Amino acid sequence: MALIFMERKVWKDAEVLLRVAAASDTLQGQRKQLLPYYLGVIAFETGRLFEARGSFLRLNWNASLDPAIEQSMTSFVSKISKRRPWNVIFPLSVQYDSNLISLPDSAALPAAYSGRQGTKLIAGIFGNLEGLSFGRDNQGGTPFGAGLKIFAVRHFQQTFSALDVQFIESELNWSKLINPDWGVLKLASSVNLVRAGGKPVTSTLAARSTIKETEFSAGYEADLQKSQSSDKSSILLRASREYSLFGGGGFNFGLPAESGGKLPLAKNPSEVRFDAALTLSLGYAPSKRWNLKLTEKMKIEHIKSAIQSAGFVGQSATGLSYSISIQPYLVTSTGATFEVEKNFKSGDSIRKTTATLSLIGLL
Repeated sequence: MALIFMERKVWKDAEVLLRVAAASDTLQGQRKQLLPYYLGVIAFETGRLFEARGSFLRLNWNASLDPAIEQSMTSFVSKISKRRPWNVIFPLSVQYDSNLISLPDSAALPAAYSGRQGTKLIAGIFGNLEGLSFGRDNQGGTPFGAGLKIFAVRHFQQTFSALDVQFIESELNWSKLINPDWGVLKLASSVNLVRAGGKPVTSTLAARSTIKETEFSAGYEADLQKSQSSDKSSILLRASREYSLFGGGGFNFGLPAESGGKLPLAKNPSEVRFDAALTLSLGYAPSKRWNLKLTEKMKIEHIKSAIQSAGFVGQSATGLSYSISIQPYLVTSTGATFEVEKNFKSGDSIRKTTATLSLIGLL
């Protein structure tokens, strides 16, 4: 009877019957499996887009979904994205760090600290708005977007309060489909502000372009604590590319690569940095609800300053993480990373282990 009401577009009565049937456990087999789809359609048709998207995402967890239903669900999700072209992410994490101040193994602990290890709280809000159109072009539209990122790091131990950080960044972007082979070109400009220990530290103005899996960025980082004897303002350059080598059977293997440089604008202090990094990423997702990932990041950095001759620093970071979708709008993850950094000129080594527990809300 509920499906008949849906065919006649009597959405309210159809929803009542479906929810009564679900509560009384009278739905069996395929109809029980497709309950989120029916409720999603009703929510969409009655303008409850947030609820509709949640129902469709919950249905997407089903690995044995009928291809026709999956195609219909994908179409509804696409329509929702056009009517509701924004999303918000709320990450909340607690992280243990065995070496918060990144002391070399051979260095003595400064008197201001009672130990190397500590725990911190990381919280933020990331918002994104896409599909804005100001005017028209010869292809029918000029989509613009905007983004906002805010997060803060707070250490539980008072001795590390000087390491507390607040970050805010705003972005404007423009996207255009070049052709099916090249995909979408995205241009973005952003500005951010970083505070540490309660004081503004840096502000960066950057531009970024993305085509296929390749991204280029250039920016100006202003030193907000500069003085006549010290100015660390710099030009930042960066390039990165995502390589997906293979996937199948729940496995995926990626090889992201990136490189960049930091060029000082002032002579005091004058420090030039160049780096290149390669990450081996192996993921396993037996279902659409959870994912296990192993990563190995290798990085080499060349540093040259006025007070010391050029030298290389190598870094290796091994990470293991696990995430699971509790609800369509709630994801939890746990992970651990072991890092080793080696200064090849001085011989100093820095080691640290971090463990993170996160809860991520999605709107």
